[in-house]
Amino acid sequence: MLRLVQAFILSVSVFFMFEAGHAQSVAPQWVDGAQTVTLEQAKILHDKGVIFIDLRSEEDYAKGHIALAINQNIAGSFDRNTIARLVEKDEPVVFYCYGIKCLRSYTASIRAVSWGYQKVKYFRVGLPAWEKAGYPIETGKE
Repeated sequence: MLRLVQAFILSVSVFFMFEAGHAQSVAPQWVDGAQTVTLEQAKILHDKGVIFIDLRSEEDYAKGHIALAINQNIAGSFDRNTIARLVEKDEPVVFYCYGIKCLRSYTASIRAVSWGYQKVKYFRVGLPAWEKAGYPIETGKE
């Protein structure tokens, strides 16, 4: 229970940090209970059809996102019920955002682990690395 409370407090703190525009720090490299995946590992997961969840704003998602990724803005639509409709607790899921200076995928990974998801993949380097590698990007809304 203490772990859930700590995860909640961290999530709320991160949310308010983003909303205030003070996200200056670098995302942690690891999330307890999740696997941090490299660009190469993320590409393999993508090619296998694993669900990718983009935690960025709807506007940024529409400008460009990893092909077939689902948008779930961490500051809006992302919650326990939404993720439950997208992926089973024993299926892999990849969370990503703006890259290492973004805490959205970190926060989503913490939340998903606390909700019992067993195969959380934390794609810390996110969209910037994916684009730089020339991997598939889509534009527009879902």
